[in-house]
Amino acid sequence: MKLPPLNALRAFDAAARLGSVKAAAAELFVTPAAVSQQVKLLEDFIGTALFERRPRGLRLSNTGFAYHQAVGRHLRGISEATERLRPKRHAVGLSSVPTFAASWLAPRLPLFTRAQPGIEIRVEADAALVDFRSDAFDLAIRETTGGSRDSDTVMLFPLSPFPVAAPGYVKSLTRAGRFDWRRARLLHEGNNEYWDAWLDARGVSADTGRGYYFSHGMLAFAAASSGEGVALASYCLVERALRERRLAIVDPMALPTGRGYWLAWPKSSVRSTGESAALLREWIIAEAAQTRAGAERATHPPRPPRRGPSSS
Repeated sequence: MKLPPLNALRAFDAAARLGSVKAAAAELFVTPAAVSQQVKLLEDFIGTALFERRPRGLRLSNTGFAYHQAVGRHLRGISEATERLRPKRHAVGLSSVPTFAASWLAPRLPLFTRAQPGIEIRVEADAALVDFRSDAFDLAIRETTGGSRDSDTVMLFPLSPFPVAAPGYVKSLTRAGRFDWRRARLLHEGNNEYWDAWLDARGVSADTGRGYYFSHGMLAFAAASSGEGVALASYCLVERALRERRLAIVDPMALPTGRGYWLAWPKSSVRSTGESAALLREWIIAEAAQTRAGAERATHPPRPPRRGPSSS
């Protein structure tokens, strides 16, 4: 049995999960060039391309997608088996969908670590379903409609996206206070139909076929920040970019999707997760409440008081 180079497998897995060589490099603490080199080494070893090289990044080929489905599962199994053998520490395992992990969770974790320096947090960015009966995770954050037989859940944020773009892009397409949707480039996440639904609800027309398509929302938001077009985003995912004025709200009308970002943890009948996981869970819930309050202020600013008739 001849195994492929393990470092190359790790680089391939990270690039496939995160949809970006740059994000994979950050996770592995190497350079993007090193990730690209390792992926190429694996492709040479196998004898086939695993990614489609495009001007704006990588996309898994059909072969690469099938290969990652198998390889990623086994890599997680190795990691989980190893964790079970390590001496027990105050560690919490958390699995999160990639865009939420990168956009909302990761920037806030230092706040929790400063308050609880003795708790180690292991975050895996993955959209695969978590089975708390067998997977080595204490918490999971998923984009879903909620509800699970083996877990307790709470919704952190509704998935209610609205359009955002770079301030300069908004200004360039605004005339007489109206945004020109006919000239706008739409930035899509995956193959979802939220843009069609939002445009129909707003009653405006735009060319939905001339935009860019990205595997993850964080890539669409990055393109929007660079002035490449308009992305649909829930407030929690672009809060920092709005605050830093890298993005601006094109239209505050949010699209209710019936989905949301839900936090899940195993029911007590499944297994106990311990005090450290409970502390992180309650902290995430509290932080989400603060973000929801900020979303209300940003998308529903208070109206100035109406001035009454002058007495003079």
